[in-house]
Amino acid sequence: PDVTGGISGPMVWALHENEDGTIWVGGGNPDGNADWPPFLDLFDPKTKTFDPYVSRVLPAGLINNLAVDENGNIWFSDWNYSLYKLNPTTSELRRFTSGNSLLPGSRLQSIVKSADGNLWIGTVNSGLCRFDPPSGTFTTYQHDPNDPTSISDNFIFSIYEDQSGLIWIG
Repeated sequence: PDVTGGISGPMVWALHENEDGTIWVGGGNPDGNADWPPFLDLFDPKTKTFDPYVSRVLPAGLINNLAVDENGNIWFSDWNYSLYKLNPTTSELRRFTSGNSLLPGSRLQSIVKSADGNLWIGTVNSGLCRFDPPSGTFTTYQHDPNDPTSISDNFIFSIYEDQSGLIWIG
């Protein structure tokens, strides 16, 4: 972590490879150790260096999920119930929480950007959330024991979009 051009932290939780071969690396410490703050670095395989984009500006914890949209914005979640949008060109960082949006007040477990541009967010005990970035709206899908067509559980550990555009949750 203290090496010039090295990764910003010792614990990696999320990776995303861009079309140009660069790799977003997110991590931190789930125990909230101030010596290992959450970080988001961009690794360039040509120069074999890490460029720190976000570190020491987030609450203690870790970055546990990453997704990149068609405009190159980085979407990520932290261990503190927040969704972030980072514009890597301008370094503008926007934070979504249950206090400033309809994002559920639950730990975010997984994020997938679907082909239609929506973000699908799996939560711990608050179900599945769909975020439409252009409109800024969140829609939450939760288990309803009286509705057999509802999702089977409110803990969404993983999300996958298949080639036909179908969203799978587990």
